[in-house]
Amino acid sequence: SPKTFLHPWRRLAIGDYWFWRYQFKLLLYWSRCHQWWDLRDVLQKIPPRGRVHIYYDPNFRIDRRHAQHLSGLPRVILHTQPGGSHTLVRQMAESGELIRLLKTALRVEAEPAESLVAVE
Repeated sequence: SPKTFLHPWRRLAIGDYWFWRYQFKLLLYWSRCHQWWDLRDVLQKIPPRGRVHIYYDPNFRIDRRHAQHLSGLPRVILHTQPGGSHTLVRQMAESGELIRLLKTALRVEAEPAESLVAVE
């Protein structure tokens, strides 16, 4: 799932309780790493290079809220993939979409669809 912010109170506000036990460790390192707690802030501060593609299941509320947190940024492109929930990568691998995306991102010549192999 696309975690776009780590601040514990913001995660609680959207009902994101995953990995809550690790949040305590993050709080201990607040002074050294707080500038990285929000991907939106990071993307706004660094020079634009390329695009950021976020894939998420719109029916999975927590992932949707994290993805929508980045909406409106000029280089962020949100892609909905219904039905994937927390197994979205596996679903994309099995359908062959993941390998096509990776080849496109790496600018590798695409092979015929029937020869694509799903990677887990």
